[in-house]
Amino acid sequence: MLHINQSDVSKYENDAKEPTISLLHSWVTNTQSQEVMVAFICGMDGLNILQKIIDAGMTLTILGGIL
Repeated sequence: MLHINQSDVSKYENDAKEPTISLLHSWVTNTQSQEVMVAFICGMDGLNILQKIIDAGMTLTILGGIL
């Protein structure tokens, strides 16, 4: 769906190349996962973001539940 080749995927996975903002936008649009964009902009993965929120003593409501 994103029309990228395997060699580019490998480069992204190995930190040899960074995806463009337009590619990330397409990824977010196709997967409906806005946390991917937030994590990229913050320079961390989604789990690290959640852990930092928990460590800060904040509560996060997700789908009607509290984390």
